[in-house]
Amino acid sequence: MGHARRITPLPRGRIHVRPEGIGDDEAIARLAGVQYGVVARRQLLDLGITQRAIGHRLKRGRLRRVHLGTYAVGHDALSFRGRVMAATLTMGNGAVASHHTSAALRKLEEPSNGPIQVTVPQARRRQDGIQIFRGTPPHDEVEILDCIPVTSVARTILDISRTESEPSVRRLVKQAEFRRLTNGTALAAILQRYPRRQGRRHLSAVARSHHMGTGPSRSEMEDLFMNFLAERDLPFPSERNVMIAVRGRELDVDCMWRDERLVVELDSRQAHATDTAFQEDRARDRLLVGAKWRPMRVTWEQLHAERDDLEADLRAVLDGDGRQ
Repeated sequence: MGHARRITPLPRGRIHVRPEGIGDDEAIARLAGVQYGVVARRQLLDLGITQRAIGHRLKRGRLRRVHLGTYAVGHDALSFRGRVMAATLTMGNGAVASHHTSAALRKLEEPSNGPIQVTVPQARRRQDGIQIFRGTPPHDEVEILDCIPVTSVARTILDISRTESEPSVRRLVKQAEFRRLTNGTALAAILQRYPRRQGRRHLSAVARSHHMGTGPSRSEMEDLFMNFLAERDLPFPSERNVMIAVRGRELDVDCMWRDERLVVELDSRQAHATDTAFQEDRARDRLLVGAKWRPMRVTWEQLHAERDDLEADLRAVLDGDGRQ
């Protein structure tokens, strides 16, 4: 016997339609197909699937319980997005993926095997595998990312800053900036909206930093170098991670002070330890010197153990004492 057309809500006002005439298994499969392999009991009931039919499929293993009232369809080997979708469905209306879970969905961090972090508007029953935060983010602080409700990038970073150190928040901001997901204006707005929010101090310090917005950071070492410049009150580079033309070649340089003709390359052991890299680095330096640039290489060890000497060398060039 055919089934009439039915609908069920998806997150944030969207709906899923069960067309007329399809069977229960097909209806379940179609819903799971837009929700990373998971469905909620209430959604199945909305689509006209009876309690008895749901119970039958649970006994046969065609539905597998993930959380109370939420099931994986056919198997329980869920992807990270499937785990997040299941958590938000379980927490009900108004639940949004937040904190580190939201950051991982946006590829600002690696996904964790720990609990899925969800912000909910009211008290919910505790569930294994879900970490619950209470709150009701305004409409403009919630987005739908591939059918999953998530906090905005600025709200995500603000939430994370409550428990993370300033260097961790700085790396997160620079990663978001590199992926063009946020900017200083968005962060300033979220800080202004929550003037007394616990943990805002770290994000506020990052947002105020002079080097934010001068270009994307491609490594933790670059963040350390920029922090070093700030601590020693040295001028920030006019450009970062840019291509410059030198004698017919395009060179990708880490940090450049154009007026002073200074180029700083940040040398990690991983990137510059091979014989080939060593030779290429020296060839680049020779090209730069021939074009009247002043190349300077800064290593991880210098940023940690030779900070005073490094400051003196940079200051000699940037203050004009070492100009040619």
